[in-house]
Amino acid sequence: MPYSRHAWIRYRRIDACMRRTSRRFTIHDLIEACIEATAQFHPDDKSISKRTVQRDIKFMREELGAPIIVEDRKYYLYSDPSFSLESTPVTEDDGILLHEIRQMLQTYHEFQQTRELDAFIARIEQSIHGTLSPNQKIVELDHFDRVPGRQYVATLYGAISKQQPLLVTYRPFHDGQASEAPFSISPYLLKTYNSRWYALSYNHAIGQLVQIGLERIIDLQPSDEDFHPPTGIQLDRYFADRIGVSADFGAMPESVQIWVKPKQVAYVRSRPWHESQQEISQDESGMVIQLHLIINYELCAKILSFGPGVKVLSPPSLVQKIQDTVTEMMNRYTEEIQA
Repeated sequence: MPYSRHAWIRYRRIDACMRRTSRRFTIHDLIEACIEATAQFHPDDKSISKRTVQRDIKFMREELGAPIIVEDRKYYLYSDPSFSLESTPVTEDDGILLHEIRQMLQTYHEFQQTRELDAFIARIEQSIHGTLSPNQKIVELDHFDRVPGRQYVATLYGAISKQQPLLVTYRPFHDGQASEAPFSISPYLLKTYNSRWYALSYNHAIGQLVQIGLERIIDLQPSDEDFHPPTGIQLDRYFADRIGVSADFGAMPESVQIWVKPKQVAYVRSRPWHESQQEISQDESGMVIQLHLIINYELCAKILSFGPGVKVLSPPSLVQKIQDTVTEMMNRYTEEIQA
């Protein structure tokens, strides 16, 4: 629903005023009542504008069905004294919305909070006449059920919240079945990409930020070392300069120009590769876009996924990398044909 906790506090107080038949309220009375109500939760916010309360009344009428009228062009009240926001029934449309929310929540049911909320919504659904059956789907979402390592999400979530270092036993992809000696990390941020979970962490042993792929964790235990807080990084913007999660330590964003085939132009426009994407030029031969980001594995994979629909123009290092990959692919197929 399109309202915040702050707004809902105001709606509840306006509702309470409307139900008080022993007194009539002007717009200024309602403003004072809302200030008093919100002060309990937001003591620093001591002013609510007339425009805000007028918008609240409009929203309550149009979206919450509140029968608010104005008498003598001055006093606000309910035309139906029995109306109350607290007794407003949940509609069938609300039930469908809740059903869809449950499906989305189940994608991340490794979080305890999500499981509790899902159970709460399920109880509400059962009380709504005509709601969808529990197994009926409207939205099909990607799930991470088969991804190894998801069992560590809750542990990492708790460690991040409590600033608790962890001792990790890890198996890198390139080592096959071999595993590294346990090492301590200070976990900072959980992230999903391409149906996999990652934990941005500080590796105490090497003194660097690392990406821990959860599917490669063998064991995870509390560490006795002190937590190393993040310094010099913005966690909320850490992944903003790349596609995906990978990047060499200390890598810096570069300017990348890519030619796009005419038939792919509409698609690339509708689904930008990166937030930095800009159109440099366009004519009958195609479009040129520019990106400012770290060149990493995911960017190369994105380029190759478009096949002949795109061509890297710069920088030369990326042009060479894509050329080498395409050449190796061609050689693989040539070897199979000759064999």
